[in-house]
Amino acid sequence: MSDKVSEMPETTEALVNLQEYLRECQDNTVHKLKDEIDEAAHRLQFLLDYAIFPCKWQCDASIGSR
Repeated sequence: MSDKVSEMPETTEALVNLQEYLRECQDNTVHKLKDEIDEAAHRLQFLLDYAIFPCKWQCDASIGSR
């Protein structure tokens, strides 16, 4: 996206096409990417919740539960 937006339009038609592209990005692409990031964060949180902790933490937890 940034490469396309960085280009300097040389004609009015190119400028209009760039505006349409920006509108498409604002309306759809940004929201789609945000949804994908939210899903990735949710999956990462799940993995962190069930991660295998180093032995030190496991040993400390087992001592504390006695």
